[in-house]
Amino acid sequence: PSPPETQNICSDPNTITDASGVFHDGSASTLDYANSLNCHKLILATGKIIFNLEYLYLKDSSDCLKIYNGESESAVPLLHLCGPIGLPNGGVYISSASALVTFNTGALSTDRGFRLSWKFMSFSTSRPTLTLPPTTTTKPTTRSPTCECRPSHGLRP
Repeated sequence: PSPPETQNICSDPNTITDASGVFHDGSASTLDYANSLNCHKLILATGKIIFNLEYLYLKDSSDCLKIYNGESESAVPLLHLCGPIGLPNGGVYISSASALVTFNTGALSTDRGFRLSWKFMSFSTSRPTLTLPPTTTTKPTTRSPTCECRPSHGLRP
């Protein structure tokens, strides 16, 4: 099968029934998104929808990507990410039967934006799930000096 078509979240049509696809913020991946955007796509599935947030870079708190569990902004929000934030290469997977995806930006600053793919799947559970990427913590490889304590001499490294 051919790869899914990449769609600008701000372009028509606003309702999607394709079994898979990709949204982006309206710019090429090497350019920043525009200011003062208010965009949305409604995805109506025949099963569940799995979203994969491939990357997300939002500059300030008025720049937001949201996914709602339903057909309007009055539905339960499954994902609500606002800047400043950066999530490179993969990350968030969400399942739902229908979803509204919105992207809003402020008037002052911009960043790289996002790329969000989706596909229809069948699940035995009807409950939406959210899985965040694993986090890893690295510890410094340097050793801290040890101290030898002697009451009459104080501390020595």
